[in-house]
Amino acid sequence: MSFGLNAQNTLQSEEVEKVLVNWPQEQHALQHRLDVNKQDYETFFEVYKSTLDSDKRAFAKLAWKGVLTASNVDAYMSTLFEKHMALLKQFMSAKATNPYASTQNHKNPTSTCYPSDSNIGFEKGTLSGWNAYYAINNSSSSFNLSAPVGGTCGNVTGAANDPTTNMGTAGTTDYQVSIMTGGTDPLATAIPRVSPTGGNYSVRVGDSTNPDQGVAILNQEFTVTAANAQFQYQYAVLLENPIGHTYSEQPFFSVLFLDQNGDTIKSAYQFIVASSANKAGFDSVFYAGNNDYAYYKNWTSNTVSLASYIGQCVTVQFEVGDCSLGGHFGYAYIDASVAPLGINEVQDNSSFSVYPVPATNKLNVTIADNSFTPIQATVYDITGRAVFTENVNMQKNAITLDVSRLDNGVYILMLTDGNTKRQTKFIIAK
Repeated sequence: MSFGLNAQNTLQSEEVEKVLVNWPQEQHALQHRLDVNKQDYETFFEVYKSTLDSDKRAFAKLAWKGVLTASNVDAYMSTLFEKHMALLKQFMSAKATNPYASTQNHKNPTSTCYPSDSNIGFEKGTLSGWNAYYAINNSSSSFNLSAPVGGTCGNVTGAANDPTTNMGTAGTTDYQVSIMTGGTDPLATAIPRVSPTGGNYSVRVGDSTNPDQGVAILNQEFTVTAANAQFQYQYAVLLENPIGHTYSEQPFFSVLFLDQNGDTIKSAYQFIVASSANKAGFDSVFYAGNNDYAYYKNWTSNTVSLASYIGQCVTVQFEVGDCSLGGHFGYAYIDASVAPLGINEVQDNSSFSVYPVPATNKLNVTIADNSFTPIQATVYDITGRAVFTENVNMQKNAITLDVSRLDNGVYILMLTDGNTKRQTKFIIAK
């Protein structure tokens, strides 16, 4: 009798499996119907994870109860497919209208293009050389920001005073851009407010945990020369995670470079909406103010080659926005530096990032360009001596290196893919 029961259970499992296999098939068809690349689809899944997980649980429950069978599952999946297709189309539409993918309308041209970078790392202790603006996030089903207000900063430590984000307190000064001199972030105390690999100062873009639809914009225009064609920036970012918001309504963080025509240098573009602590390098921290969680990424370093833009006036721009519904915050800490062209300088305007900063035993590397598949990694010390070289196997545009053998200090990581080489600095502190 026991044998008969086991056989019955096995038969039931086999019948249920015939139904359950429809879920991954539906997900695969969903991605390829709109020809969505893997990275965009993974982001879509993170944004709508709650809905998709709920649908999957309901689907599995009906299958195990015998309500869904191989004979009637097609009709159910057809309805589910249309629902998910509508969500994916909404996501892709929001992404297509994202102003940060084509930021001409959101970059206020200034009268100054510096002959070289000016106070790029904020080591004057002021915002001199930079331009700061504030705007209002009016996004709903697509991205929509108000016209930026602001301009050249000068020798000040705070800029872009936004009267609309003062939490209703008359006369309050609420700077969207502020110089930082030390200490740790008041919410995510694991984050130092000044980059461990930078100098004595950094800048906070965004007004901390104050929400109310505020958008902070910081940029600088400078002429690219052989002496500054390697641009390295470091950032730490905190984005609250609101429930029930569309992709375009959420807090965001954006880094972009614009050429002399104001067009986005796409290979250097970075846009982050943190909807999950499962994103690479992100952790969560409880925010009592809204009884929810904010997701943060500690200091991370990116290197961008501007070698093909020598002689052009290029703009580097950082943007951070609160949610468009007015109740959830976003802000970031920024530092930057430049370096001259070197013998191994990258010539294809691509970037990659490393974290954590500083590293101890493991160094994570994220490649932004799908066409670049490094097969070898070489680490140099600050004198240019090769410390070690190893073959690498990239998984999902990411590499993890064992750097436990390295002593404390600053190092250069060189990645090689055939004749293409890319490099960036990182730091070891144990």
